Amino acid sequence: MISRLCALFSALLFAALFATSFPASAGQWFTMVGGICTNSIPFAEECHNQHVTAQIQMVDGYVPGTPFFASMPAGDPSPIAEFLLSIGGVITWSSDFPTFPPGSCCGVYNAGVMSDIAGVSGVQIHWFDGWSFDAEGNDWLFALDNGSGGLFYSGTFTDWVPGRIPEPQSLALVLAGLLALISVQSRRSRMV
Repeated sequence: MISRLCALFSALLFAALFATSFPASAGQWFTMVGGICTNSIPFAEECHNQHVTAQIQMVDGYVPGTPFFASMPAGDPSPIAEFLLSIGGVITWSSDFPTFPPGSCCGVYNAGVMSDIAGVSGVQIHWFDGWSFDAEGNDWLFALDNGSGGLFYSGTFTDWVPGRIPEPQSLALVLAGLLALISVQSRRSRMV
């Protein structure tokens, strides 16, 4: 009995240590839903009526519904931590948003508001030279300068919806609970 309790305690301790050994990614995610690609230049056939999804992770501490504006030339930290865009189920573009010293790099700004309330969210991502993404109202545009005139994808979408990807600590707690249930169940089956 004591050895089982020690094993269970060790498993819980291991799970807690495992969960805290990775940085938590606690910023809230927002997903653009109902996205359709309606136009692509110069390759119209690349996106015609393809399903489009964009995902944005805000930095930890961002309060949904709060308008934001950050200027890269001024050295502001970006309120957006991560951006993913997929067209036709394939990740087309992904980026994180490093902070550069004032006046040292490219790009202009990130602005918008991401909200839990339907119909309120909108975003303008112009953090880097070379690409941009705008999604406001029900229209979106992704532009990429490829050195030979650029690629442009655009279309419509329904709304932005909030979501959260589980943090490592939450997953560890679920794992610890499952281990405890398995331990109790195996102990009961041996007593019978």
